[in-house]
Amino acid sequence: MLNFNIVHLAVSLILGIVIQNYLQFPFKVLLGSGCISVLAVIIFNFRSYKSRLVDHFYSLAVAIVFFVIGAVSFAINSPQNITHHYTKYDWSGSQQLVLKIEKRIKPGTYHDKYYAQLMELNGQVTTGRLLINIEKDSILKQVPVDAIILSTSKIQEIRSPLNPHQFDYAKYLKNHHIYHQVYLNSNSYIVASESPTTIYGYTDKLRRRINTKLNEVGFNSETIQMINALILGQKQDIDPDIYNSYINVGTVHILAVSGLHVGIILLILTWLFKPFLYLKYGRLIRVSLILVLLWGFAFVAGLSPSVTRSVTMFSLVSFAMHLKRETNIFNTLITSAFILLLINPNILFEVGFQLSYSAVLSIVLFQPLICSIWKPKYKLSIYLWQIFGVTLAAQLGVAPLSLYYFHQFPGLFFVSNLVVVPLLGLILGLGLLVIILSLFNVIPAFLVEVFEQIIHQLNSFIAWVAQFESFLLKDIPFDRTQLALCIMLISSLYWVLKSKQFRWISIFLTLVICFQLYNVHLNQRETSDLFIIFNKSRHSVVGKQINQSLIVHSSLPDSVLRREKFIKNYKVSERIQELETKVSEFVYQHQSTKVLAIDSAGVYKDLSFKPDVVLLSHSPKINLERMIKALKPKSIVADGSNYKSYVNRWERTCNKQNTTFHYTAKDGAFILLD
Repeated sequence: MLNFNIVHLAVSLILGIVIQNYLQFPFKVLLGSGCISVLAVIIFNFRSYKSRLVDHFYSLAVAIVFFVIGAVSFAINSPQNITHHYTKYDWSGSQQLVLKIEKRIKPGTYHDKYYAQLMELNGQVTTGRLLINIEKDSILKQVPVDAIILSTSKIQEIRSPLNPHQFDYAKYLKNHHIYHQVYLNSNSYIVASESPTTIYGYTDKLRRRINTKLNEVGFNSETIQMINALILGQKQDIDPDIYNSYINVGTVHILAVSGLHVGIILLILTWLFKPFLYLKYGRLIRVSLILVLLWGFAFVAGLSPSVTRSVTMFSLVSFAMHLKRETNIFNTLITSAFILLLINPNILFEVGFQLSYSAVLSIVLFQPLICSIWKPKYKLSIYLWQIFGVTLAAQLGVAPLSLYYFHQFPGLFFVSNLVVVPLLGLILGLGLLVIILSLFNVIPAFLVEVFEQIIHQLNSFIAWVAQFESFLLKDIPFDRTQLALCIMLISSLYWVLKSKQFRWISIFLTLVICFQLYNVHLNQRETSDLFIIFNKSRHSVVGKQINQSLIVHSSLPDSVLRREKFIKNYKVSERIQELETKVSEFVYQHQSTKVLAIDSAGVYKDLSFKPDVVLLSHSPKINLERMIKALKPKSIVADGSNYKSYVNRWERTCNKQNTTFHYTAKDGAFILLD
């Protein structure tokens, strides 16, 4: 049976985290509310009489306690509530930094990226996390976890998106308690120590040793990348083409160590330690070894949200198996989420956490209902039907979030999962054996060839499925209202399939109608006309939107321009149905506003009109002060195609002439409304 107490407590905890994230209650208010609610719980708990009304007040008081716990656990990590956070010190002048590397993340085009703890700032002991960008160098090796770095580089702001509807990286990092960044090159830092001092450092050292051994025994880079992703939980260095293929066919979940991986490992460990059951305390020994190895695996895999959730859940399952008690997977799922949110409330806002729990919850709810629709007779058809049930149930759970965050849906998810899911068990089993044998230098050559061939065939199959691009639904507009309606729609579908009551059928059909009406409203609404000067490094891009049509003027080729992320994101978010590209023009008209574009030719004389806005692009060699006096524009706009030295000089001139100056690489896209 469902344990509704833990469900209620988890919901209260989540509400506290979410509301604190948006409303930011003062810390003293939260503590006062918590004390009052705890006092109410104690009073109601020791009441000498029973009353339904008092029971309701008791339940409400308990809910408020856990609401406050969620809010406090979220607020306690805010910089204003941390005594020695670096933001409370003056770091406007020279900066001497002592940094400790916490985690290596996905590298960029030109930089390796890390999360680091700021231990000292100008000789003062501090705390707080920073994003570290270390310039890639063929000579320098990657910095290990727990390494101590000394640097005099400047702490910088993390820029917000410069174009509308771009991914907000600053907001993403804020959920990891990171508010600033540092850029380093080979001349601006030294590594004072590489010795590991935490469990994270020791596991990182173990992963690096495993990679060294895999290289020594002759594994190719493709296989090593897949071992790192599938077993060691490190997918930072996986080939982008391979990663995108897995995304497009709906199997990217196997590249992040999750419940499927941990479940298979639990089965392997349960089978390996079965002989312990014949000992006096064998059951206790077995469950202890399983828990130690599962959490050891979690640390080696980097304690990502998916692996932490999975190991927590399967630890509870293992413990229940030790007590010989039946477990309700829903209770176990909610309990694991409750524990993780108590430890790290910010994990609630991570996409991986949301997708992971949505998939497992949907499998728990929908898979039995789907499989009960048809009872096949033969083993092959039973196997195929069960795989279909699991994959369809998982896709039902993650579809709303996938559409909201990624705006795409893989049409061939069943075909790909039909091969990938059973093959994953073989890869995990062989992969663990390969790692152990490689560490002891006793791996036979034929096993290296066999494992490489399995990985190659898997990637080849995924690439083959991914080439059917017509089955991948891309660039699907999906906002928060659609997300909420879709979640309610899927939830009501569950009760329709489970209860088959007319009431739930009516609710389901009503939600379908509401979803369709909202889509009709979005497609028929008229938006204001917009004129946008986008920010694009080394290029000038100007857009004019009229309702659901967008005309983009640029020197970039049409094929290149349509692939640009900022154009694709804008097109999806604004529900653009018609996109037309044209070459750049010298004069643009938006309502009554005239925009003059001055490029590298620097021509602006003998005009028959006075422009309201002047766009400077491709670093024109002009006397800006003379131009302002001649044309008297209201605003000067410099886009991302200009030299920065020119922009700095233009800004000083505009300040001297009391003319508004806008630089897209600093101030973001320039937008004219109606």
